[in-house]
Amino acid sequence: MRGAGLTPGDVHAICIDGVFVAGGKVPGLPWKLALPGNGNSPARETPIAEWAARVLAQWMEVRASQGVPGTVLFPSTLSGKPLSHAACYKVCKAVLHNAGMGDDTGGIFKLRHTFALRQLADGKSETEVARWLGFMDLSGMNRYRKTVKMPVDL
Repeated sequence: MRGAGLTPGDVHAICIDGVFVAGGKVPGLPWKLALPGNGNSPARETPIAEWAARVLAQWMEVRASQGVPGTVLFPSTLSGKPLSHAACYKVCKAVLHNAGMGDDTGGIFKLRHTFALRQLADGKSETEVARWLGFMDLSGMNRYRKTVKMPVDL
């Protein structure tokens, strides 16, 4: 979620064929995701941070070696059953807790917001970041405008 600005719904919906490996800067490493549209956002493509792409590549290798059936990228079981929205929240919350990030404000959406803020701080345009996040219009970027005033050297 932090590596590509995904929502829990995106994590639930993405399929294996939505992972782009060919054409990236690093051969064999995923570099963008194609996400299906839903009632809240249009179908879109979003880049993956290189650190997240490495983790995703490892997950895809494990998934393949375990012979997990189906097309869902992040199944909840070895039988390929899709991860529910509730399970996604529960798993993400546990990961944040174990990472020492606790249950403070922001919840699991802090991961998505961190992606957006890092992209803006790195000089990406609001239009581009809004498209990656699946916003229908730029009004969704209002929450970030107050935080990021100009590109920052990361």
